[in-house]
Amino acid sequence: QHSLKKEQDVIDRVDTLRIFIDRCRDKGATDISCVIEEIETLFADGVTGVTTLSTGHKSKGREWGHVYWLQHQDRQCRHEWERSQEVNINYVIATRAKEELILVREDLQ
Repeated sequence: QHSLKKEQDVIDRVDTLRIFIDRCRDKGATDISCVIEEIETLFADGVTGVTTLSTGHKSKGREWGHVYWLQHQDRQCRHEWERSQEVNINYVIATRAKEELILVREDLQ
């Protein structure tokens, strides 16, 4: 099951990159710098009027009115300090919403 999860992660990343590549092609761009710019724009600070995607780490110090937290199955932590870091980042994520925090669970099948 672990190798299937890794395989799905790779497939998801490739599919995501294809979306960025297609966006660049639609603009007539054919170089990697366009893909990098598209990704950086998606995660840029100070963007308004759009949905902002962020990692838990990048969300530190920021707040939004409504936050959708895509919760995934916790990864296996081998060391106590890893478990502590996982708890800390979950706290950061849980406290980013000013008005509404919506938990979205990954389908665990």
